[in-house]
Amino acid sequence: MKEAPTPESVFSRRDFVIRAGQAGIALSIFPPDIRGLLRVPPPNASSEALEHGILSAPISPDLYSGLRWRMLGPFRGGRVAAATGVPGRPNDFYFGAVNGGVWKTIDGGRVWTPIFDGQSTASIGAIAIAPSAPDTVYVGSGESTLRDSVGYGNGIYKSTDAGKTWAHLGLDETHHIGKIAIDPKNPNNVFVAAIGKLYAANKERGIFRSRDGGRTWQKVLGDENVGAVEVVIDPSNSQIVYAGLWNTRRPPWFTYAPTNGPGGGIFKSADGGSTWTQLTNGLPKEGIGRTGIAIAPTNPNRLYAIVDCLVPEGLPHRSRHRLAPDRRAHLPARVDSSGQMMQAPHGLASPMTRHCGDEAGTSRRSPSIRPTPIPSMCRTSRSTERVTAEKRGW
Repeated sequence: MKEAPTPESVFSRRDFVIRAGQAGIALSIFPPDIRGLLRVPPPNASSEALEHGILSAPISPDLYSGLRWRMLGPFRGGRVAAATGVPGRPNDFYFGAVNGGVWKTIDGGRVWTPIFDGQSTASIGAIAIAPSAPDTVYVGSGESTLRDSVGYGNGIYKSTDAGKTWAHLGLDETHHIGKIAIDPKNPNNVFVAAIGKLYAANKERGIFRSRDGGRTWQKVLGDENVGAVEVVIDPSNSQIVYAGLWNTRRPPWFTYAPTNGPGGGIFKSADGGSTWTQLTNGLPKEGIGRTGIAIAPTNPNRLYAIVDCLVPEGLPHRSRHRLAPDRRAHLPARVDSSGQMMQAPHGLASPMTRHCGDEAGTSRRSPSIRPTPIPSMCRTSRSTERVTAEKRGW
């Protein structure tokens, strides 16, 4: 019967690597004349070549002709300002980096492929997939965050083959795009929320609408000072559209400064974007900056909004008007003076939800809500509210 080898007699792969490394180090400290004794030089090798440590035999080009340079890292394209899944394709996702282009995965995130490198901009602010045509992708260039370093873009891009090819659709001077909304039933009906230039007034800011897949655009909301950062379409009725306007500037002498000018707020259209009404009940009367709006998929009559307010008016309270009858406030996420989300909000079904108000509609504060002061050079502060609403009665 064959005896099992003792641990001392086993020569593992690790031992081989260690000993080979030790031998290599020992040879490297030998002087050149001793190293030369350990190899057979080729017949045509010169003494100068031997002194510089050439190999003992030439290497055939066939051994390396198939090698190609490839990037191993580090991969750095900045922050991610936009991401989306694809309806009906649970493993497909897109994301856009603020200076790294658009990336796509078809295996649930295991492998990501850059699909936007051939375009003239790499700063991405928004991505949207047409629910009725999942191969149709709209990309808004120019990041939507204000900070010490920002990348700007040159308008809207569209792909009808899931990102294989792209077409530039204009809106070049919008510079920064916060959101794209596509009609759930018609991929040619598109809304774009454009922040506009950060340092000066310009006409290409606000809400833009296209009814022909981006071939032409019509400005339907905003002016040269008031841009837009948010736009959403009611999934049950595409004639109902909500938008968040933001009058903002990036002063060159401040890194993060109070930048909410007049004219910001949440607006609603009931005729597909032709006319708009500002929503005011239950919202701050002034100082509204960046806003985020979400419509509950299971109950489109309910909206959720996160509101960045420069002039705090107190904490959320119960209202019997547009924000009634069941106004809820979640634990607030922190929004800094650049309008950036600093802490992810809780899910809409979070057990930490607090109901504000009683059946009579009297105002009272939720114990879970606290103002979030953000220091700035102007010694201002901000508070962040998240509220829910019922569309009926607005």
